[in-house]
Amino acid sequence: MDIVFITGVSSGIGYHVMEALIANGYHVIGSLRKEEDRDRISKLFPNNATLLNFDVRNVDQSVSEIKRVMPLLKEHGLSCLINNAGIAMPGPMQYLSDEDFETQLDVNVKSVRRITNMLLPFLGTDTKYKPGRIINISSVSGLFNSPFNGAYCISKHALESMNDIYRRELAMFGIKVVAIEPGPIKTSIWSKI
Repeated sequence: MDIVFITGVSSGIGYHVMEALIANGYHVIGSLRKEEDRDRISKLFPNNATLLNFDVRNVDQSVSEIKRVMPLLKEHGLSCLINNAGIAMPGPMQYLSDEDFETQLDVNVKSVRRITNMLLPFLGTDTKYKPGRIINISSVSGLFNSPFNGAYCISKHALESMNDIYRRELAMFGIKVVAIEPGPIKTSIWSKI
């Protein structure tokens, strides 16, 4: 069984990637925050998706939920991790609260590192498993800055750096690490603030 773990599968990029992977025979472990999203998606994909309910910012919650799928991961390993969960906190930097700035970094940077590190053994740092792939959903905002979107740009620049570091550090295990840098896409990211 080929397993892909995707954060943020309730809508947008994460949902559509999950849908395509399931259509191509993969089993998807997907994270989402809301119980109603879990109910809706589990009805659509009753046999090919394992849904975990957690906010990526909540360390205890994410660890607890990921532990639920450890038996599956120990048996099959992980073909791919797609770090997709993300938010955007727009506004002028001078008016952005410390709390909003921290939230931006917690979701788009810190949680990516934490979840990646938890799953690395199943992606091949434990040589019992075949080397997998890590895909980080970044943004063109990680390459170019735009006013009134500073916190988002900063978080995506940090993700670009982290992606490059993981790519180099994990090469010795055969684990491929790539960033996808989409431009504007019609998703609900701006309404999840």
